[in-house]
Amino acid sequence: MKRERLYSIATLLKERVFNVLGWQLKGEPVIKEAEDILLLMVETGKKVLKVGVEYRKALLRATPSSSLQDEVDIVMVAAPHIGHAQLERLKANNVNAIDETGNYYFSYRSGKDHMILYEFNHKSKAARLPRIGAFSPKAGYMVMCLLTAERFEISTMRELQAKTGVSLSGIFSICEAMKRNNLIDYSKSLPIRVLNPSRFLDEWAAYYKLRLAPKINRQGYLISVKRIVDKESGEVAVQHLDWREGASVLLDYMPKSALTGVQAAQSVSRFYALEVGEILVSNLHEAERELTRQFILTPTSRNPDMILIEPYNSSSFVGINEEGKFRTAHPIQIYLDLLTSDDPRANEFSEIYREQALGY
Repeated sequence: MKRERLYSIATLLKERVFNVLGWQLKGEPVIKEAEDILLLMVETGKKVLKVGVEYRKALLRATPSSSLQDEVDIVMVAAPHIGHAQLERLKANNVNAIDETGNYYFSYRSGKDHMILYEFNHKSKAARLPRIGAFSPKAGYMVMCLLTAERFEISTMRELQAKTGVSLSGIFSICEAMKRNNLIDYSKSLPIRVLNPSRFLDEWAAYYKLRLAPKINRQGYLISVKRIVDKESGEVAVQHLDWREGASVLLDYMPKSALTGVQAAQSVSRFYALEVGEILVSNLHEAERELTRQFILTPTSRNPDMILIEPYNSSSFVGINEEGKFRTAHPIQIYLDLLTSDDPRANEFSEIYREQALGY
């Protein structure tokens, strides 16, 4: 997998950078798979340059390793996807970078000549336009059921009905739409089987982001309590709390609630520190009432402590993990919530988390 990705990066560099500059590749790419390093030799017409590319699943730091800088003439970093804001930061720091979708920044100075190439037109795979006809809101139950099933298959439509609660006619209609779009296959003698789990999730994520995320009820809050600071005078002060206080109350009180987003994803991959807890709840107003019994709850859209998310239907609660201090949503739902978050850093983190938590 690493080798294929590094070869893909080499092809993109040739097509989008070297060919534009009139540079010619010399020999075959050299891959140091253990270090995720790609080495290329290019002829500029005046000289031969050695280009080193360091591939990372996540661009947690903006500069390549110092050892690579000492070894080559031109250094680049590569990643599965680089968001627009992140590519702009790399450009501002003059760090050459490219991703697997073809977004890149490349700068090279030789004497008085200074060449700069830049392109950002390509979105991550989950941002592609979906096949709308393959899905409906109720399809979420079937998506979660199929993607969490062993070998990504369910024996019969009746079994799928029993697991999802969707009517048999609804199951048939959705299955037919998915089959027409080459997402699943089935027959009277064969089970309902996902043909390509990665593509299946790509399509569902795109539909979810475009059609369902705008319908989700999402509200941020500041959490605080009043504390007596002087018993004699009765002086009271307001003490600010973090999201964990509210999460503990909600997850105990509401069976259909689960931690999601960045905090839930931290158990798999640590990306950045963001002290806000996102909680999926079956009923936002009921969750508010329970929290206000113990805390001062102040709605806010700026720097909240906690975000309550009421999903479009209860398929978001399929596959909840009860282990650990806080109950968490299934990794597929966590990925979808990262992808549709209002925080662009969470959006960038979504693909990294997906690869590490789901592997497809």
